Amino acid sequence: CWNSEHEAFSLPSTVQMLLADVTGGSNTVALVRRVLAWRATPASATLWQQQGQLNLAAERSLAALLAVERQQQHCASCASRQTTETTSSPAPTSSAGTERTEGTEGIKEEEEEEEDFATMAARLATLTYTQWKERLLESTSYSSASSITPSPSISTTTTTTTLECDHLHHLHPHHHLHHHQREVDLLRAVVEVRECFAAVRAGLRAISAASAVEIEPTGQTALLDATEALPGVLLCGVPGAGG
Repeated sequence: CWNSEHEAFSLPSTVQMLLADVTGGSNTVALVRRVLAWRATPASATLWQQQGQLNLAAERSLAALLAVERQQQHCASCASRQTTETTSSPAPTSSAGTERTEGTEGIKEEEEEEEDFATMAARLATLTYTQWKERLLESTSYSSASSITPSPSISTTTTTTTLECDHLHHLHPHHHLHHHQREVDLLRAVVEVRECFAAVRAGLRAISAASAVEIEPTGQTALLDATEALPGVLLCGVPGAGG
């Protein structure tokens, strides 16, 4: 059995969830009954256990994506406060008594060039998953999507998301993430979500074949694959039992 609990959950603010209805549905009660009958056989144990692990990995990938958003928003706020404090403090003077503002101007220029999370997400939403993966592979910070882990300043579990800005000095000298690294972190997170949910779909198709129940019918597989190939689509799935 899968151990499930009801917990508070939210999607990142830049993610929208859409539901598309079909002209004809399935008999959910009948399909569930057939899946449960298959589940009662010893042959189902391995696939069922694997599916539970895939579901958990997908859940954690969404939590990691939300953590990236919250971390970057939090760090942007910290950087904004730091810039405000720097520009409001008296400028240092040289031995001749003239004010020195080069450092402050550099910080302000850098802040103006920073792209906020929503803008970055909107820009990446114009690309497809294949293009996300290509951009990630081009980055020197990327090794493989299967080895993606949150940065040291992100702590995610199924119940909590913790943001820690006290230890961000190792990421950027001004205590906020460099634009390139911020994009890489977001790309890693969205690629991980897509690949985790692709594995969930593959597992459901394996259960469909083993139980002779169309949890993800062939026709809907083609529709989902075509939808996932569109720019900005994070993931697709069939809700319910063949629904």
